[in-house]
Amino acid sequence: MMKVKETVQEIVLETKKDFSILKKQLLFFTMILLISSLLILYNIKFVEVEKEITQLTTAKEYLVYENMLLKKQVATLKDPKRIDKIAKQKLKMKPVNMEKVKFIKY
Repeated sequence: MMKVKETVQEIVLETKKDFSILKKQLLFFTMILLISSLLILYNIKFVEVEKEITQLTTAKEYLVYENMLLKKQVATLKDPKRIDKIAKQKLKMKPVNMEKVKFIKY
């Protein structure tokens, strides 16, 4: 009877050791899985941010180009020769005779 009791105790001790090892391995694999998941989530977020940066850079380049075109258009519209031509042809204006201009003093 003593032998059986000792054998049972040995089996229980071995089972406890095995369970302890199994718990440590499970904890280790859980940590590995958690770290891997965090790295994957980080990489997904990084790719999203990189994509957004690329889109914003493209939008900025387009806006800079459009701004340059608008500045060129403003310069063309402000051209004194163009304004003079419109004044003469469309508005039927004539050059100012400075002798006929009367200045008012306060």
